Amino acid sequence: MRLTKYLICLLLLLVGCSQSSSSFDESKYPIIEKTGSDIIPTIENVKVPEATGIFVVNNYMVELDYSNTNLGYIMVKTITDDHKRLKVQVIKDDETYNYDLSKDNEFISYPLNMGDGEYEIQIRENVTDNTYALVLAQEMDVVLDDPNYPYLYPNQIIDYNLESETIDKSFQICEGATSEIERVYRIYNWIVNNIEYDWDKVEEVQNKFVVPVVDEVLSLQSGICFDYAALMATMARVQQIPTRLITGYVEEGYHAWVEVFIKDIGWIDPNIYFKSDEWQLMDPTFASSGENYKGSYEPKYTY
Repeated sequence: MRLTKYLICLLLLLVGCSQSSSSFDESKYPIIEKTGSDIIPTIENVKVPEATGIFVVNNYMVELDYSNTNLGYIMVKTITDDHKRLKVQVIKDDETYNYDLSKDNEFISYPLNMGDGEYEIQIRENVTDNTYALVLAQEMDVVLDDPNYPYLYPNQIIDYNLESETIDKSFQICEGATSEIERVYRIYNWIVNNIEYDWDKVEEVQNKFVVPVVDEVLSLQSGICFDYAALMATMARVQQIPTRLITGYVEEGYHAWVEVFIKDIGWIDPNIYFKSDEWQLMDPTFASSGENYKGSYEPKYTY
């Protein structure tokens, strides 16, 4: 799993920020009638993963805590920094997600995002070139309390904590909003109008897998498609709105976008249009350029 060329997201399409209005007019969104008002989330409601120590397996190098598989995540940390590059593999049926174990002596959360069933977690250490040796393995039967839980917690790709400035910004943007759909609208429009496409970063990350740093994206107010999607996913998840960051292909090449889950409606993806000229695609990267992309989306990985 390598996002080898983020630039192909948009190539010659992204040239500036959209000028769409950030005001919310319910009359333009008949879909709002299905959702109505809901409980207003607070920072105290933000879901954060925990290593509770109920189910643990470890060895001389790493520790795996799988106490909260029902909430849609596992947690892994190194016990020593005496190791080469480490990978965490989350395996179910014939599908495998590969992640870096990128920090030492600190738990990192990884999503169980392939639904209920038998999973195997493998942790591997780089031996040479692209060869990795098995360090630790554990099988587990996963039954999620809610199928959307993996999309409400931070993880290695969408990484934030209670001290993240992005959380504060999300609550500033959503202050006074009375429904999920309005919070999504506000977050989406803020990103569209405030984050610029970073052409220099495109060149830097070619042939590399670079995980977004959402507070850095927020501070610099620039990024590539992966950054746009991670920022929006963070801001929406802390508002208790399940959000999937998806990487895959559009007609121009590899790309990243988001889907959000709205109660009584379901998942809203980039091919679902809201009845407004101002808000069309759930794709903040395209929208930030004013580009009305109507092509196909082919998902590959979901985080």
